[in-house]
Amino acid sequence: MSHPYDPEGWDHWSRAMSNNVKFLRKDVTFVSEVRSPTVRRRELGALLRKLRTEKGLTVEQAAEQLMFSMSKLSRMETGHGVATPRDIRDVCSLYEVTDEAERERMKAEAVRHQQNEATLRQMFEVWITDGVQRADSNAELRRTFEKDILASLGDRPVRTINDSDLRDALRKVGRNRKRGRTAERMLSELRQMFRWSIKRQPWKALLPDGNPAELVEAKQVVPGGYEPVVRDRVLDASRRPSSQRAKLVTLRYRSFRHGGLSR
Repeated sequence: MSHPYDPEGWDHWSRAMSNNVKFLRKDVTFVSEVRSPTVRRRELGALLRKLRTEKGLTVEQAAEQLMFSMSKLSRMETGHGVATPRDIRDVCSLYEVTDEAERERMKAEAVRHQQNEATLRQMFEVWITDGVQRADSNAELRRTFEKDILASLGDRPVRTINDSDLRDALRKVGRNRKRGRTAERMLSELRQMFRWSIKRQPWKALLPDGNPAELVEAKQVVPGGYEPVVRDRVLDASRRPSSQRAKLVTLRYRSFRHGGLSR
């Protein structure tokens, strides 16, 4: 059986126990059977607030000793801010939390919150570092993403971004600025980034509904009357694939045997 402080066992415990069963400390209970990220943040915040008041400290006093702003500590306690594992370490030291299991449980929850709030910019940085390699060291890719996507969506949590957000960003490029080709290319790049990311954690867990870029169609983001650029290239014989050259030689040989070399 999973330990109640073990984050991997939380969902099992939350389903198995009723809402009135005590959680971690005697005055903090599960709010609902299925606990959303918001509920988890509030639970952790309630615990942090309880620890502070038990220590006899005001928000101002605790924030000063922790070298936090008062607003940061207040947001952590109300569940509106995300505490980092380092924040939890400092808080536990100040509040003299000696139960190692409790400390580790709180740190694990802070990691969960951090991952849940991971932004599109963070996903882009991982992808551009590990998932794609262009001849220019990705300089042009970074420039266009910074200008056309990350400027408006970069600081948004990945879990909150949908196809409408991507469509709106690309329409500003394709329709407002009349850069249909750029919008097409950016849509292709977005699809690649989401495809790569959705196979890896934590992004996979943040995209339970799949790749939002796949729901955006090129015709939805380009100007009216836009015609996709089709590049036709005719290769001379010397640049044709070897299989094509071999086939051509065979045909010419057969033609020669039956009365002459045809072209």
